[in-house]
Amino acid sequence: MGPALHFCLIMMRWISSWKRHLLLIGLLSLSLGFTGHERFVELEGYFNGRSEADFRKGVQNVRAVLPKGTRAQILAYAKLPSGNYALKVKTVNGETKGQDFWIYYDLERKSVKTFENAPSHWAERPAGRVAETQRDVPALAETPSAREIVKRTDRLQTEIRDATAPRTECSHCVGIDNVPVPEPRPERRDPV
Repeated sequence: MGPALHFCLIMMRWISSWKRHLLLIGLLSLSLGFTGHERFVELEGYFNGRSEADFRKGVQNVRAVLPKGTRAQILAYAKLPSGNYALKVKTVNGETKGQDFWIYYDLERKSVKTFENAPSHWAERPAGRVAETQRDVPALAETPSAREIVKRTDRLQTEIRDATAPRTECSHCVGIDNVPVPEPRPERRDPV
């Protein structure tokens, strides 16, 4: 048993009950919570990345949603009245790499892993294939001239018109040109 813990146990005998509980809670939060020595975090859930350290519901300062697995360097932190922390972080991976955000660090939820030094596995490259250019590709592809486009368009319109035109090979078939049109009805007159 360490001397500091031994001293705390001796002092607890002399402190009243409610003060003892308060002292225990304080010691536990110091030993288990955020110490301020941490310099890196890895998110284990989704977090709202905010432009400022204001986490109230009505404030519209969410710049991005940081997904699980986002890694970041802690730039600054502030202890909030709730006892939790606002961490200003700079992301080192993902779509938001290199951007600064404020995130809410809830000590009870443990949805953030904290590290004093960057873990060695952060430097590892993900498994899989790396994209390589196999052949030279021109930056600008050759495009057809305006005359060629007009010719193609005219040809396609003619083909569509021919394919959808009615066929009138026989005399009893009804085509679009010889559809019977009914006579208009005579006006109806009510007796007076």
